[in-house]
Amino acid sequence: MSNPKDSLVFSPGRPLFPSAAALLASALCGAAAALVAQQVGSHLSRPTQDSATPTAAFEHTRAAAVLGELTPAEVSAVARFFITATGAAARRGLVANTSQPWIAGPSGVELFAPPKSDVLAYLDDGGAQPPRHARVTAVLPSEGATAEYRVGPLLPGGVVAPSATVEEVARVTPLSKRPTEPGADAALAAPLLDATLRAIGGEILHGAMGPIFPALAPAGGFDREARGEAISMMVNDALSPTGQRYDIYRFQWLPPRRVSSLESFWLHPLPLRIRVNATAAVLAAARHPPPSAWDA
Repeated sequence: MSNPKDSLVFSPGRPLFPSAAALLASALCGAAAALVAQQVGSHLSRPTQDSATPTAAFEHTRAAAVLGELTPAEVSAVARFFITATGAAARRGLVANTSQPWIAGPSGVELFAPPKSDVLAYLDDGGAQPPRHARVTAVLPSEGATAEYRVGPLLPGGVVAPSATVEEVARVTPLSKRPTEPGADAALAAPLLDATLRAIGGEILHGAMGPIFPALAPAGGFDREARGEAISMMVNDALSPTGQRYDIYRFQWLPPRRVSSLESFWLHPLPLRIRVNATAAVLAAARHPPPSAWDA
């Protein structure tokens, strides 16, 4: 006997001695509910009886087969294939020299959508299924450009076909137009930020904000457990001059964990910004923020 809690069919409450009209209404309602349940069940996979938390998962569709985003397996397979075929690095922090290309940006590997006409022919007219391809974005520092590539086709199961190719489909110059990479860029800029903080000095920073800067720790000017920590967040400088690229590092105060949760740093902006010239592939200069950026 099925468990009522797992059934999508329901019946309305009935009086102890129902009338004929009430019985008819109940039967119609139950039939309608059963029809709805049948339709829903054809699109949903039911959870197992022993599932701790009931869940619903949508089944694979023909539209998803051609327009669905790449799976984690497909992204990994494409990245490995592209690295082997081109000699690129998986990310900026892994480059072996200043001329090696790297897969760039938060969407470095994503779906390359097939032509609309091919998709409609497949979905509406019973045509052949368009093959899946990936779009790979890579920075080419030696050429001062960013390029997009069409990689594929991909086979079911997240596998790159033996006949797959890498085809360049777009190129953007100058190098300053490359995708933003907060993780990699921030890591490479860290020495510049630390040097800038030390140049400003503990007398100014401690007097304005307290001993919260890790860069000043060697001089005894940092106490995370007692006072928290200043952390940097990278944002684009929309006012960068033409042909130039600057990143702005805003600082937030992260309170001690005994006082507040990790996420609370969003509530505590600090009156400090550092502007970094990131035009070239190699970060070359750091500049102090203009006087208007100093609010302390």
